[in-house]
Amino acid sequence: QDERLLDFLVELCGLPLVAMRLELFEKRPGSTNLIPWHQDTYTTHVGFSWSRAEAEAAAKPHPVTLWVALDTASSESGGMEMVPGRHRELLGAAVPKGAIVDAAAHGHSVEYKLLPGQAGVHHPLTPHRSLENRSTHSR
Repeated sequence: QDERLLDFLVELCGLPLVAMRLELFEKRPGSTNLIPWHQDTYTTHVGFSWSRAEAEAAAKPHPVTLWVALDTASSESGGMEMVPGRHRELLGAAVPKGAIVDAAAHGHSVEYKLLPGQAGVHHPLTPHRSLENRSTHSR
């Protein structure tokens, strides 16, 4: 049993750890399903909310978003793009189009690429989106 991921989460978040939600996303080859720019925990988790001041201060303990890849996740296979450095802004659950203006076109977004078995952790207020699956395999 490998507990490195659990140890990392305890170091990052402290104890006690609470799993607030589990989701499984599958994108089949050729899927046109995409999720627009958003922040994960604007108001989506029961018992947790942000104020503008709390987001800017980043002082209160907060949830993290953990993704453990079951398949290769890349821009081609419908993976995520993120805009780093925007995690102290309260943009809204569905980020308004004007808040992230062509981030990818201007080189301000990054691909969140994971191989099967790899894990990624990001701040829940980091604006991100997922793309269509243009590959020949599921994600």
